[in-house]
Amino acid sequence: MKIVKPLRLGLLNRPYMMRGRSALGISALALASLDARALLLPEAELWELAGEALGEDGVLDLGVPKPCAEFLVTGNAYTAHQARRDACAVRVRVGDRQKSLMVFGDRFWVGQQASEPLPYEIMPLDWRHAYGGPSYPDNPQGRGADDEFINGVRTRRLPNIEPLEGRMARPDQQPAPAGLGPVSPLWPRRFERVGAYHDSYPDTAFPGFLDTLDPHFFNAAPPDQWWPGRPELAPGIDYEFWNMHPRHACMQGVLPDWRARCFVRRAATQALEAVPLALTTAWFFPDRERVLLIYQGVAPLAEDDGADVDLLMPALDTGVDERPMSHYEAVLARRLDPDYGPLHVLLDDELLPAGHLGPWESLAAWNPMRSPLARNQHARAASMRAHMQAEAQAAGLDAQAFDVTLPPDTALPALQDLPSMARQAAQAAQEARIDMLHARRQVAAQIRDQACDMPAGMNAATLLDSAEKPARGGPPTLLGHPGLAELQALASRRPPEPGGQALDDASVRGMMKQADDQLRSLYLQGAHLQPPADAARPARAARMRRRVQSIMAGSRDLSGLDLTGADLSGLDLRGARCAGTMFEGADLSGARLDGADLTRAVLARVRAQGGSWRATQLHGANLGSAVLRDIDLGQATMTDCELTGLRLSHCRLAGLAMKNCALAETEWTDCCCDGASFDTVTFWQQARLTRVSFANASMTRVSWVDCVLDEAAFGDAQFVRCSWVQSHCVTPPDFTRAQLTTCCAVMTDMDEAVFAGALLRECSLRGIGLASADFGKAGLLRCDLSGADLRGADLSGACADESLFIRALLDGADCSDADLKQALLHDATLAHASLRGANLFRADLARARLDGSTDTRGAYVHLANTRPVAPKASC
Repeated sequence: MKIVKPLRLGLLNRPYMMRGRSALGISALALASLDARALLLPEAELWELAGEALGEDGVLDLGVPKPCAEFLVTGNAYTAHQARRDACAVRVRVGDRQKSLMVFGDRFWVGQQASEPLPYEIMPLDWRHAYGGPSYPDNPQGRGADDEFINGVRTRRLPNIEPLEGRMARPDQQPAPAGLGPVSPLWPRRFERVGAYHDSYPDTAFPGFLDTLDPHFFNAAPPDQWWPGRPELAPGIDYEFWNMHPRHACMQGVLPDWRARCFVRRAATQALEAVPLALTTAWFFPDRERVLLIYQGVAPLAEDDGADVDLLMPALDTGVDERPMSHYEAVLARRLDPDYGPLHVLLDDELLPAGHLGPWESLAAWNPMRSPLARNQHARAASMRAHMQAEAQAAGLDAQAFDVTLPPDTALPALQDLPSMARQAAQAAQEARIDMLHARRQVAAQIRDQACDMPAGMNAATLLDSAEKPARGGPPTLLGHPGLAELQALASRRPPEPGGQALDDASVRGMMKQADDQLRSLYLQGAHLQPPADAARPARAARMRRRVQSIMAGSRDLSGLDLTGADLSGLDLRGARCAGTMFEGADLSGARLDGADLTRAVLARVRAQGGSWRATQLHGANLGSAVLRDIDLGQATMTDCELTGLRLSHCRLAGLAMKNCALAETEWTDCCCDGASFDTVTFWQQARLTRVSFANASMTRVSWVDCVLDEAAFGDAQFVRCSWVQSHCVTPPDFTRAQLTTCCAVMTDMDEAVFAGALLRECSLRGIGLASADFGKAGLLRCDLSGADLRGADLSGACADESLFIRALLDGADCSDADLKQALLHDATLAHASLRGANLFRADLARARLDGSTDTRGAYVHLANTRPVAPKASC
């Protein structure tokens, strides 16, 4: 189920069954300020506040609409507004309901008399300070029911919080706890409303609530804080709090008149329907000046677990301005847009009243344009501007000619402007690309028109080629020593600025080396993205080849060399050190690089057919768009490599170790990765693997996203936390005897896949196609195959303890001799399936569709649940 909601609204939902009817309980949670004009606050603050108030066994809401409205209060009593400091009365009034309590300082029983209360300034109004204790089930958190040792003395406290009337007079009394906060659903005084079990329950009400349930069980407040018979709080109800705020003796105000709805989308129709939500609970936090409003409603369900609802979208309107359905349909369409939807998530005013949106404190405080660094940069720019103008005036020049207008100190754009800004930026980029193309064509046309009039020495064909083709790639032009000499000559002709210091050669060399290193790093990261480098001309290629051969005969250190476009075919480069070497577009066919160190080497667009790269170290290397055919990469190591567009064909990668790599748009064909190790690797963006064997490979956090798998063999491999997402299996993958732990497949059909003898632990194959798949003698321990298409699948002899087959299609499946202990098969279809000899001990077959064609001979069904029975299909 997809949740589409504003950031200032919480949402809880719970499918349930009551009196034979399935429904979806919906609770929208809004945290508002107690100002004259209430403001909606971020959901994160809501959960932080509720978490502090609930404690260990508290529950914010059970997700089922309450039969009557209620109010709750969490806060403190304050003695600051009166002369007496050891006790005070607190009073709450919400509409026509009011409640008063006496709050004392700590007291102890001295014989049969209570001691004088100790003075206090603040006393929490929670159940820990009301009557109760470990021996008192109705409030095990409280005090007064049990003796305690305080400073080594055995004594018994009195509760700090008591009702205004009927307070304790003797230590043996057991009064009802007095409080204003939520009562735990586990305490007897609330849990008794759940009802009593009766023998007809399995036939009449299972798996829903008991027929004897008192719906007031879902009310969290004590009964004297309910409005019996009133399902919701009146709009704009007023409230008062006495002695519950550190500065105000009496707080009073009116709740905002807001109307909540939740829009439900059914999977079958994809149409929105509005579910009205009633304000059932107002939970006040007076000293925090906050109120948590809980709006509740119910949507009927066709499926008991809510599978027929695929989307919920809560919204809030003011009582005088309710927006039409067409508005919310448009909002949903914008938020589900794959390109700009994430930006619309930030626009709360689309689903909430715009005039009641509270500030987002953490976002307002973060503004990089006003950071100390930004302020220092602006100050430095202003100082340089003033210095330039002073120099111009001293030279007798017009200072205004050298004036530079500094950019203003801009603030971050407003959230509501982000979607339009993103669209404008995308449109501007598209227009810029079109303008660039037009400009190139215009220049090319001018060159053609003026070709006859060009001076001698100018080649029209060369100019035309440079105008029509994009800029050439290749490594960057480094500064090096020529740049250093130029800077030194420039510095000798100009004296240093007043107050400045001349840079020595060492400083200049250091800065230029740093600049060169940055250029090399940028090239390493993006060499495969820029236009291809030109192949080396024959003379240069011959010189580079001779130089490589000379180095290999000596130091074998090729680090940092520019070998772009070189012909290195057939060379023996075994054990060479090639750290940072630039091989872009080089021909390495037949070359031997066994044991070579290719750390941070640029191998983009390398061509290699035949040769051996065994045990090479490819840490941080760029092999983007490289084409390797019939290469032995056995025992090689690839860590943090750029592998976009890598093409491997007939390569041997046995024992390869790959880690922290992403392979987008890659193609692997007829490759052997037996025994290889892959850790945190992603194949994605139409990556294609054809006839690739991963037998005995070790896979950890490997993902196949939007990939094509053809004849993929994963036999005997080990998978941990791996995933197949939205990928296409052209032919059935083979997982024979593989071990998969916490893996998942999403939107990836694996019809006829082979899992024979495999062991799957806590894996999710939910909702995917597995028709005619082979799970013979496989282990499926606590796996989720709910909604999967297993028609005609072979699960004979499989062990599927505690696995989920909810709504799975098992028609014609062979589950003979399968171990299905405590498996959930409710709503599964099993027509023409074989459960012969299967172990169904404590399995759940509620509403499972078995008929006369289902073979259950010899099945062990002790304690298996078969109720309720699936409804008969209508003709």
